[in-house]
Amino acid sequence: MAINRNKVLNAAQKHIRKGNWDKALKEYMLLADDDPSDLRTLLKCGDLYVKLDRIDEALSAYKTVADRYAQQDMYEKAIAVYKQAQRLDDSDVALHHAIGECYFRLGRLKDAVRSFHQAQRMYKELGDADRQRQMLEQMVRIDPEDVGLRIQLAERYTRDGLNAQAVEAFSFCAGKLEDEGRHDELLQVLERVLFLTPQRHDLRKQVVRLHLDRRDEQTALQHLQILFRETPEDVETLELLGNTFERLGRDDKAVMVLLSLPPLYTAAGRRADAENIWRRIARLDPNNAQAREALGLSPSTEDSGVLADAPSTDALRARQSTPPPADTLGGVEFLDDDIEFLDDDLEVALAPATTSAPAAQSAPPRAPAPQTPPTH
Repeated sequence: MAINRNKVLNAAQKHIRKGNWDKALKEYMLLADDDPSDLRTLLKCGDLYVKLDRIDEALSAYKTVADRYAQQDMYEKAIAVYKQAQRLDDSDVALHHAIGECYFRLGRLKDAVRSFHQAQRMYKELGDADRQRQMLEQMVRIDPEDVGLRIQLAERYTRDGLNAQAVEAFSFCAGKLEDEGRHDELLQVLERVLFLTPQRHDLRKQVVRLHLDRRDEQTALQHLQILFRETPEDVETLELLGNTFERLGRDDKAVMVLLSLPPLYTAAGRRADAENIWRRIARLDPNNAQAREALGLSPSTEDSGVLADAPSTDALRARQSTPPPADTLGGVEFLDDDIEFLDDDLEVALAPATTSAPAAQSAPPRAPAPQTPPTH
């Protein structure tokens, strides 16, 4: 039945002037029922619900009004009403999400990201992984160059078991961080990629170099032990391993590693590099018989100054092309006897740990550490 809207409105306003909120609400509800498209009336109902401390009904009214404004592309009005609802219940994640969508539609991207960020944090606290991931993906689409956002998304992918997407996101961040020279953050990101793709030898070598740049030889060795176990004749791995032992002052171990390099250099046609390695071995161990023989030096002298003597070219070439004895690396040990190379197959084995190796065995997803082989 049709109503006299002016009469009902006058009655509602009269009740408001007298402070009769309940009676005023009844009149406004008549108006709202008569014309559901009258959003100003429904908004007034929300205000009266607040005065009557009927918060749930107020929230419902405000959300209905704001949703309709948004559907009509009236985003500024929608935001204003959503924020009225937010003042009543700031814990409603749907409100933060909706406000972010309105800001996005208005092109206010920073404000949109701020609201989406709050929404994704709340979705995370609620355990809603799918919606949190959707929020993060939307933020990355808005600001694709933001490394921090993309790392958060990569971490979400990791927790959700979406490893391919996580690696792609982390790799993008690694490239940006490397270009910007942010090596400390780069190292953390690369460690995460390694946790997901431990077979990436190229990446592990990059991580080794970054640890060496930070003077963290012990952590570098944890990665090198994996590289050596999987690629025992890789020249680059052996070079890094020898350099690391030398930096640690473990010249005996460095020599054991370096002795395997000349034949590999020679096979690759790198005779000059092979000769340099023999000279380096002789510097580290002046009495090393193999180096002295390769350099054509007298085996009896103990004077390191004799390295200035000209080597015999024939002897040097013969020595360069001679494979090292099978047990050349048999005595090499990592991390002060924690890890040793076995003589029979040059595999890396863990002995009872005394240093930081256990931490590497149980790498958490958020801060993956180098993986280590099981104890033999």
